[in-house]
Amino acid sequence: MLRRCVSSLANMMPVPAWSVEIIIIDNNLQPMPSKHVEALSEMASVPLHVFHESEPGIPFARNRALRESIARGADWIGFLDDDEEADPEWLREMHKASLKSPASILHGWTQSRPAGKNRSIFAPPPPRNKRRAGERMEMAGTDNVLFRASILGENRNELRFDENMRFLGGEDLDFFQRAVTLGNIIIWVPQAIARETIPASRLRLGYQVRRSMSVATAHAYISAKHHGLKKAVRKEGVKAIGKMASGLAGLVTSPLLLVKGRY
Repeated sequence: MLRRCVSSLANMMPVPAWSVEIIIIDNNLQPMPSKHVEALSEMASVPLHVFHESEPGIPFARNRALRESIARGADWIGFLDDDEEADPEWLREMHKASLKSPASILHGWTQSRPAGKNRSIFAPPPPRNKRRAGERMEMAGTDNVLFRASILGENRNELRFDENMRFLGGEDLDFFQRAVTLGNIIIWVPQAIARETIPASRLRLGYQVRRSMSVATAHAYISAKHHGLKKAVRKEGVKAIGKMASGLAGLVTSPLLLVKGRY
């Protein structure tokens, strides 16, 4: 997946006004073997750097990416997940959006599809754009985003991913929500497309249950952090009741789905 991601970045149409470098954060206890680093570098058409971040947890990896970007004098910083592939026009579309809007955060469209011919009730629906281009957003993720380095604050070291969310997930949502609170604007750029292929292992019930619990916990943490515990309990409590109701409905219909081979 990482090789395909790097290959897609290498094949992007260039933007003459922007020079590009690729940064990969290797968030493992042991560093990536040098032969793999060399292979990735050979694939890239622009400078590629791999940095080993041994402190486990996605927030630590993301913050290392910020530090390394700033160290290289970046004016814009982009994030893509390592299991995604950017369309050839991704950078050009982001550049166009940056010229049309004063927004400091540009959120592209990630289109997900199951690998091969996997059929599952957990497979995402066909991609459908629900927003108009340039529409303001209250939140963004790091799956497909480009933002001005200036949102990080004076001296580029004030806004960071919350490292207390080490294994929780959702630290990117928290990061951009805080960026909006600080006065930054997020806009939707549906022309800047990244494509995510979902392996069969992520389309099973067990994975989906664990993911749902993780997402719910992250949202509850973020809500309490930004709005206080009482308001978070009221807000997330209503959502929890709705989730329980839909879960019970799913439990009732699951035998029929099992018979049809949808699980």
